[in-house]
Amino acid sequence: MLDNALIVKYKKDGKRFEIFVDKDKAYPYHTGEYDNIENVLIDDVIFKDGKKGERWDDKTLIDVFGTDDPYSIADYILKHGEPPITTEQRREMTEEKKRQILEIIRRETIDPRTDAPHTMIRLENAFEQAKINIDPFKPAAQQVENVIKALRPIIPIKTEHVNIAIRIPAVYASKAYGIIKEYNPKKEEWGSNGELIALVEIPAGIQTELYSKLNAITHGEVQTKIISKINK
Repeated sequence: MLDNALIVKYKKDGKRFEIFVDKDKAYPYHTGEYDNIENVLIDDVIFKDGKKGERWDDKTLIDVFGTDDPYSIADYILKHGEPPITTEQRREMTEEKKRQILEIIRRETIDPRTDAPHTMIRLENAFEQAKINIDPFKPAAQQVENVIKALRPIIPIKTEHVNIAIRIPAVYASKAYGIIKEYNPKKEEWGSNGELIALVEIPAGIQTELYSKLNAITHGEVQTKIISKINK
């Protein structure tokens, strides 16, 4: 059981409190994805020093937390303390958040020298060279701007959106409509002959993705035209 234990430390009123929790269930409990505190807390004792086995007395627990119930106290510590994760879990979460951030950048930016998106390998190499720190707990979208700023001294990078007009022949219109909806069209209308006309605004980096999908479903008969470019 202790092989799967994580010591979570918490300071309150100048005192340190420690609990033994299941390392695989503690973070999901912290985020609200798991709600059985009895299965999270491995030892129903609130410690001064978990490794030495030194416990807090009931009076101190009541004075500080208003209760001496270990499950109530553990619930408070897990919800109000630092995210309860192991070093390995933090590393894995950081890598996943890095992947999410770079994927957003790959889709929403271009190389101004070629007007083409950067490859993921190029972005990863620049990321490592820039020595960027990622917050594993902060949403990826909220970190993109700072990462782009850090990448700019390493590689040329531009954030650009394009407005694209799309005309799809009637014979393919119903099938292509689902693809158009994926890109949140700013405008869409059906012609009297059944053709579909739409206007979408997308990151410049995913133009190829859109064209590829539409060409595949229309056998190359789709008509597209870039109406304008917008620097974000």
